[in-house]
Amino acid sequence: MVSGGVVYNGAHPENFTLNSSNPVDDVSDLDTIRDDGWRGRVYYTGDGAEAGDSVSVFLWCLSGVRPAYRKAAVTVPAGESAGVRAFCPVGRPVLGGGVRVSGAGSASHVINSRPIDTRDSGTVPDDGWRGAATNTSDQDLTLTVHAVCR
Repeated sequence: MVSGGVVYNGAHPENFTLNSSNPVDDVSDLDTIRDDGWRGRVYYTGDGAEAGDSVSVFLWCLSGVRPAYRKAAVTVPAGESAGVRAFCPVGRPVLGGGVRVSGAGSASHVINSRPIDTRDSGTVPDDGWRGAATNTSDQDLTLTVHAVCR
């Protein structure tokens, strides 16, 4: 069961814009819970001649008790930015999270993907996940934020 992931841009980060980094479901089991892997998508602006340009996706998996998976979505109007938060059930701290933006990789870029602290008396950012994106296209897109909770 995937608990989190990250997309790593290679040697020349100025050539990459993050579009999505999110959990996915595949055919390895019968359910439709996004707990089987991690997908990353970037928009590459380099000319292909840059030595060391690469993209890698890393994920962290758990065994034992199944995490809770939560998501929330918002429309990002053309030419604007928007954000949304996905909250964990009370008492189940966030382990990881991610964002997915619909549309072509060149149509948007992620501006925020991080854990949040909102609903409890503590200051540890463990209540859910927040994501935000800028839509650089002329069509509305959907931003989906995923939270993986203990």
